[in-house]
Amino acid sequence: AFIIEESSGRKWADKTMNLAINAIRRAQETEEAIETLKGQGPDDLTELVLTLGSQMVVLAKQASTLDEAREYLTQSIESGKALEKFLKTVEYDKQHNSIDLSNTYSNIGFCYLYLKQYDKAEEYFFKSLDLANQLSIKHQIAIINYGLADLKLKQNRLNDAADYSKKNLKAVTEIGSFDLLREAHQKAFEIYNTKKQYPEAIEHLNQSMAYTDSLFNETKVKEL
Repeated sequence: AFIIEESSGRKWADKTMNLAINAIRRAQETEEAIETLKGQGPDDLTELVLTLGSQMVVLAKQASTLDEAREYLTQSIESGKALEKFLKTVEYDKQHNSIDLSNTYSNIGFCYLYLKQYDKAEEYFFKSLDLANQLSIKHQIAIINYGLADLKLKQNRLNDAADYSKKNLKAVTEIGSFDLLREAHQKAFEIYNTKKQYPEAIEHLNQSMAYTDSLFNETKVKEL
């Protein structure tokens, strides 16, 4: 598999692009966080969670020693309570304004996506998309369509995946971010490669690599 990841108006556009880029990266990192809370995460991250978490538990006076705190956290992960608490925390800010709510729904959607609870993921993606469309939040629309494309790909509903991929590409093209365009074309490549539509897959792969080169050159120019 291929892996591709000073006017006020200009500043606002840059901020919007950064929000979109960071949101997609956070979504991609959600899988690792959830796997850790399920007890199946990387050893180094699991150890970090247990070490820092144990100190917090002792500071909160929920355990007398670090060993006792570590055992408490280990049992919470094994019983599923840690993951349940995480999902409740993600849902906590539902009372905030519509922009935050759209972002919350999107985050919950990605959580369920990585848990392979696809019906729930789709439900929350659509809730987020409805608010994002009402408020014309382009970066959020791009993120959600990316998530829906990935969801349909995982369900092997490839025509639907291609449709959402096109919507994702349209949204990120309007935003104009090379980083988001690279990610969008990479996802489109995965979809068309799975569909065995190889000319389309190659076209998207080339586009993704072109944006990767553009980002590399842009970084070099800034360094100079």
